[in-house]
This record gives sequence, structure tokens and C-alpha cells, in this order.
Amino acid sequence: SDSKEFATLSGHKDWVTSLGFSPDGTRLVSGSLDGAVKLWDVAAKGQQEGPEAMKSSVWCVQFSPDAKNLFVGTHAGGKLVATPAPKLLPPPPPPPPPSPPPPTLVEKATPVVPTEFKSAAGATAKIEADGIVLVGGNRAKDTYTFKAVVPAGVEPKAIRLDVLHVPLEFLELRVAATVLESGSLEIRQAGQLLAPAEVEETGDVDDVGRPLMLVRSLLPAPLLGRGEVTVQYRLPTPPVPAEATVAVDVPLSLPVVSGSIRQVATIEEEATLTVVPRSDTWRRDVATTSGTGRTWSAPKPRNLFPLALSARAREAAGVTVIEAAWLRTRLFPDRREDVAAYVVAPAERQVEITLPSSPAPTAVEVRVDGSPLPLEARDDGRLVIDIATPGGGNRLVEVRTTSPWGGTFAGLGLPWPLPLAAPRFAADVLERQFSWEVAVLPDDHLVAMPTTWTSQQRWRWAGLGWRREPTVTTAELADWVAATLGRPAVAVTAAAPRQEHRLVYAGLGPPGVATAWVVPTWCFVLAASGVVLAIGLAMVYRAAWRRPAVVTGLAAGAVLVACVLPETALLVGQAAVPGAALAILAAVLRWFTDRRPPRRAAWPAAGQASSLTRSAAPTVSLIVAPSAGATSAAGPGRDAS
Repeated sequence: SDSKEFATLSGHKDWVTSLGFSPDGTRLVSGSLDGAVKLWDVAAKGQQEGPEAMKSSVWCVQFSPDAKNLFVGTHAGGKLVATPAPKLLPPPPPPPPPSPPPPTLVEKATPVVPTEFKSAAGATAKIEADGIVLVGGNRAKDTYTFKAVVPAGVEPKAIRLDVLHVPLEFLELRVAATVLESGSLEIRQAGQLLAPAEVEETGDVDDVGRPLMLVRSLLPAPLLGRGEVTVQYRLPTPPVPAEATVAVDVPLSLPVVSGSIRQVATIEEEATLTVVPRSDTWRRDVATTSGTGRTWSAPKPRNLFPLALSARAREAAGVTVIEAAWLRTRLFPDRREDVAAYVVAPAERQVEITLPSSPAPTAVEVRVDGSPLPLEARDDGRLVIDIATPGGGNRLVEVRTTSPWGGTFAGLGLPWPLPLAAPRFAADVLERQFSWEVAVLPDDHLVAMPTTWTSQQRWRWAGLGWRREPTVTTAELADWVAATLGRPAVAVTAAAPRQEHRLVYAGLGPPGVATAWVVPTWCFVLAASGVVLAIGLAMVYRAAWRRPAVVTGLAAGAVLVACVLPETALLVGQAAVPGAALAILAAVLRWFTDRRPPRRAAWPAAGQASSLTRSAAPTVSLIVAPSAGATSAAGPGRDAS
């Protein structure tokens, strides 16, 4: 090309990681590992006044569409900062002229004066009279000593010693007690087996309660800078029954270091097992995936790797394998769209797929590696897809269908069943794992999902309440398919963006056939609040409902339902808030009503005679009653009727 260098902009003290132009192209923003975010004037080729430096390395910078803000992504997270007004800074001063050559050193008879100093790393040094510098120290139970010779004829005024790395002579590992009990722990450096010099109890436990031990081994050669130490051990695998999943927690050994640790785990499975992580903490690492294994990484060091093991039939040479299946269902008021993306390792030229009959699709499209294919349907309704010559690598097969959904009642916003049936392959096709992504309308919720599917959701505060959000994004699922395919250049077709509520579920083997329910928010609120309001009113106006036995039974029932349906429990609890608020309001009104004082009886008016009713126990009283034209008084005595 004819491109030429436009300008050289200098000012960062470390590697520049990201650049971004403003929408009008007049300004440039740059980010660096030194934590600085700098702005540049493109026309003037100079630096402008920029925002304050970040507290950690900057990895990504970009202008907002209106150029009023800057998005800065750092090692600690992302943030928005206001874009400073354009103000060109003065150019940096010219570099100083080269210093004159040092004078020739002439040997002097003055002896070297002994000097001592202590460094920040805990090392001490002493310059002896013969010009030898002795440095020694003890840090983290490591002792180190080295010498530096002062040239003859030099009279040192000051000595600066920069120690970038302290030689590592001992390796300390935190290892689970079960690993030591297995007797298979091996620590090697450059192929040489190291014997554990010391084993101590740490008093800590790992994430599942197993004791952690501190193992210290002496390295045969001190490690300075970059090196490699291999830790190896074997643990027995529990038996895995057919059509079952077994949970296994693999302990991981961690070195005792003061710096950061990047933890990566690679899974290599036998032909009879399917192994996947059970925790959302471990994410698929597509960048470092190599060979036959699959690589996973954790954002922070973990002392165990939770896995799920399931048995699968041993693969024969002529068996077609579905390595990964990404199923997507999007619901609209009048229809549903399903996209099934399969990574197929073919054993034959063709593969047969049977589409679900309920609901019957109105439109079908099949793509192989992104190219549409003509369909060939047999008399029994099966689709025959040509996937070219077997042995040519994995192929990406996408099946798109459009079918009616809902009907009149679902169009009115009422609950409606959602059949979840994926396209079926022939019985001799082996399906390993799947992820099913369901996108409903923003005010709808998905309940009654199959218990054999693993939910990939977590609860997050959304401003007015808690909301379920997937732990994996659509882009991460596309990367998973591309990594399994082995050809990242093949793009997985993405759906058009819209405002929707996404839910993701995963499982091993074929997904099977299931039926879930799509329930709108108002229906949840009406049902949950109605029940809570009815129980609350019964407790307010019926004393029998306030008995301890009744209250304990209701609380135990609520806890039992929450344990059986943990995902739905929080959703129902939020929907019951209006009913609980109305019940509390009724209780407060009842309390105020019961506290009102009784009304005082009016004094008899003049000219009216009073009457007295006999009580159960006669009492002594004095009655004074005015009568028309006369006044009478009765002395002490018994009541008269």
C-alpha cells in the first residue's frame, strides 16, 4: 500500500494497548499498561489535556458516540469518564545534550571506607576494605548470598543495588490432604523428582471442607526468573453408571507466592466419559485450547475443579458424533423461531434429521458451514443432509425453523405451554453435550424446566427487583461452538437484536423432549399476592390462623417449596410482595380499630327518669333521679328494679 507515517506520538511509559478515534476524527485516545489515558490532537500532532491516570493497567479505550465520555477498560474493570475539553499541552522539552565523557579514573591510595546499608527487600550489604561487596539476607525462609567486586582505583561514594528477583530455592505448595494420602504426589523440576522436605498443617480447608497441607520442597537448582515446576498426582475416579452423572471435586495444588496467579485447566477425557465443569466460576478458554483437550480458566485461584462425569458408549470408527449442539428458541407474540447449530464429526456422506412434529414448522432452512443447502425429504418426513466426504474435519450444520406458537390465549398474555423438542438424529448418532438458549418477551418468565438440564442463570438486582440473567452471553456460546468446530473463521449466524429475556440451560447427551410454561409477570403477581393476601386476612380476622402450629406449618411449607424449586422461589417471593403489603396494611388498620376507647353514655336529660337493671350481685348505690314537679332521694339500700 501507499500508506505513509503521519506522526509519531510519544508520552506513554509502557506498552500501548488500545487506540480509538473520536466520531469526528479530530481526536485520538490511547491507553497503556502504565495506567495513563492520553488524548491527542490529530491535526496538531500534539498531546491534549487528558483524564486522570487509572490505578491499574488500561486494556481498552473508546469514545462514546457523542464523544462526551470515554470508556476505559482496566485490569480492575470498566468505567466511564468525562471527556476533557480540547486543550493542547505545550510540547515536551527537548532532550538534554549528551553528557561529557567521564574522566579517567586514577588509582588513589585512599583505602575504601567500609559502608553498610539495608535494602527494602530485607537484604543487607557491607563494602569491605578490600573492595568486595557482600550481600546476604533471609526472606520467606530463603537464604541468599552473593558478592560484587569494586574495580581497583575507584573510590565509591554511593552504591545502589537493584534486586529484581530473589532466587527461589524452596517451593511451597498448598495441597489437599487427600492428595498426600493417595501416595501419588510427584514434584519435578527439569525432570528431576523432588522429595517433600517438610509437610505442615495449615489449619485451612478447601471449598468442600478437605484439610489443606503445606508441602515444602528444596529445588536442586535455585530458580531465578522464569522456570517450570511440574506437580503430578493421581486420584481414583468413582464408577459412573450408564445414563447417570457423577459429581467429582478434583483438588488443585497452589503455590504460595505473593504475586498474581493465572489458573488454567485442560480436560482430556477418555472415549467412555464426558467431562464438563459444574461451576460457573470456570469459563471456557477458547484462546488457549489446543490438541484434543478443552481448556478452562478461572478469574481467581481456586483450590478445586468441580466436574460432572457421565458415561457414553465407546465410539466406533463408523459412528457420526455431534460434538456440540447450540439450540436457540425465540418467542414472538404469534410465532417461534428455532435455530439448532450442530458441530458434526461425520462418518458418512449424509446425515438424517427428523424435525419435531409439534409444533409443525411452516418454514425450514438448512445451512452447512454457512451455505444454504437444498432439502431432500423422505416419505417419513426425515431430512437428508449432505455433509460431504467423511474424514474431512468437523462440519457446522444449522437447522432453522419457523412455526406458530401460542394461539388466541397466549396472544392475550395468558400462561401457555412451550414444547421444547430439538431435531432428532438417527439412533446410531452419538450426541455429547448441548446448550439451549430460550428468549422470551421482556415481561414473560419460563418455569417448569426439565430437572435434568443445568440452569446457567444467576440472580441480579435490576433496580426494582431481582431478575434472572444468564452467566454466559450469546457471543461466548458462539465462541464455544467455533472452538469445538476447530475453525474460528466460520461465523455462527447471530439473531437480530431485540429487547428480550434470555435464559440458558445445558446438559449432556441429547436434550430429549420437554414442555415448559411461559408465564407473564402479571399472572405471577396475581397468583402469589392473592394467596398471601388471603392467608394474611385470615390471620388478621381469625384467631385460629394465628396459632403457633398453623404459623409453623405455613412457614415450613414455604421453606420446603423454596428448597424444591429454588429458581422459582425468589420469583414467586417477589410477586407476593404486593399481597404481603396489603395484608400488613389490614393488620395495622385492625390494630388501630381495636385500640379506640368505648363511647361514654349520655347523661339523662332533665325531666326523664332513670332506670336501673338488677345485676347478678346486688350492690349498694345512691340513686338521684329528677322527676316532673318533685324531687326524691333514696338512702342507702339494695338495688331496686
